[in-house]
Amino acid sequence: MTLLREVMSRNFEIIDPDLPMAEAMRKIETLNLSQLLVCRDQHVVGVLDESDLQRRMSESGRDLAHARVRDFMSQDVLTGHEEQDVKDLVPPMRARNVHSIPVLNEDARMVGLFTLGGPWKRAAPGIDRS
Repeated sequence: MTLLREVMSRNFEIIDPDLPMAEAMRKIETLNLSQLLVCRDQHVVGVLDESDLQRRMSESGRDLAHARVRDFMSQDVLTGHEEQDVKDLVPPMRARNVHSIPVLNEDARMVGLFTLGGPWKRAAPGIDRS
């Protein structure tokens, strides 16, 4: 059994839901991110996903200068808990085409990021990696 806390990254980027969307876009572009997690006090409240974000922005027609992150984030975020077994999360991640998820502690605060294709593959024998 390989627990998320053993293989998660503690290096991750987040943004507050009340910050300007223009700031989020700069962060996404500068750091070359495919997603940016939205947190308030280390609690995950949403995600800005690159593929979904383009569609949301074009459909809204809103000016990013006046929009907030909360206006464009998705609230449907798949999460894991640090004491959860990695192999329990891989199937739902693949089913939803999600490559990384926030890892939460017992207080539901974000403490890490688990990414498919990360170092856990070497540490978790017996998991279908196709």
